[in-house]
Amino acid sequence: MKRVVACVFVVLLFAAACGSEDSVSRTQDASTTSAGPTDTTAVSVTSTTAVPETTEAPVTTAPSGQTTLTTETESATTVPSVAQVGTVAVLVENYLVLVDVATGETSYSKEVSGGGQFADNLSLSPDGTTAYYDISWEDFWYSCEASVGEVDSLVMDGTSEPVPLVFGADWTFALTTDFAAYVTSNRCIPDPEQPDDWVIVYFDTVGLVDIVTLVETDLPLDLAENVELVDITFDMERNLLVLTTDGDLFRVGPEQLTVAEAPSVAVSGIADGYDRWKLLGISDVLGGTILAAFSDTRAKAYAIGEDGSASEIYDADGVTQLKLAGDQFMEIWEGRLFVAGEEVFVPPQDELGGTFVYDVAWVAALG
Repeated sequence: MKRVVACVFVVLLFAAACGSEDSVSRTQDASTTSAGPTDTTAVSVTSTTAVPETTEAPVTTAPSGQTTLTTETESATTVPSVAQVGTVAVLVENYLVLVDVATGETSYSKEVSGGGQFADNLSLSPDGTTAYYDISWEDFWYSCEASVGEVDSLVMDGTSEPVPLVFGADWTFALTTDFAAYVTSNRCIPDPEQPDDWVIVYFDTVGLVDIVTLVETDLPLDLAENVELVDITFDMERNLLVLTTDGDLFRVGPEQLTVAEAPSVAVSGIADGYDRWKLLGISDVLGGTILAAFSDTRAKAYAIGEDGSASEIYDADGVTQLKLAGDQFMEIWEGRLFVAGEEVFVPPQDELGGTFVYDVAWVAALG
């Protein structure tokens, strides 16, 4: 995830902050009315952003892209109904919102961005009480710290305020809640095009945080100079999976801080022309580690097996964000949210009436 600095006004993933050059600091105070995504491929699974225009309230039309997945068992596993998902957290316009996907009712709303500050890359604590998201500022390109960005946490109790945690991005929890990880950078260089003003940062470091002791450790990943980190996620055994730009998938055991290279995933060979990748998590039903690929106009998802093989399990036009709620997909299409095949309309949170959804997250505890 190399941050190449350019003077364009976009909604960015990473945010401004100030910190030490040698370590990451921690604050301890702690719509249109057309149909949905199309051309999605149903498959049998075996073992083997310019800021969009504000949309009007959409017609509730399920995207044709939802799949019925089949495993090598006695019967087919059908995607559950939207009511089984329960509640999701959503970044809509400048707000973080908890919304019931069956009724559209909101139980929490907090303004977290605006005025040149942007929130993105939403995740939740396993107990569903705290949100984590990346903060970025529009003038990020002038300093190394600002280009790396900031992760904020917010306890969704109606009274708490956001708390800056680390300089970095992509905060990810282990299911046991005792460890978390994030991506950051220890390499920042002047931009060759304008070295006196702009910088380029390389996301080359994973920070592992012991939630009990608040001790942070940089994982000992041995990356080549031109290789960066794409995404991270934890598996069911509390190992951290780390995907790099050259397609290597590392598996890291948190207690011993041992790094073992899992079977490589040939990212560039899976889907040519796809330039953004995200690890969605682990799903036995869907076939393994789920890797999503995005282009400007299309999204795909693949199940990565233990041997590194990739099976395509999702393919849809126009989807800009794809997440998992259990074993089903949550999609964002033209700023509209679809969960388990049904559209979820998030009500406007202020007098401006905007309903554009940027990101969504779910954990079982919210259901």
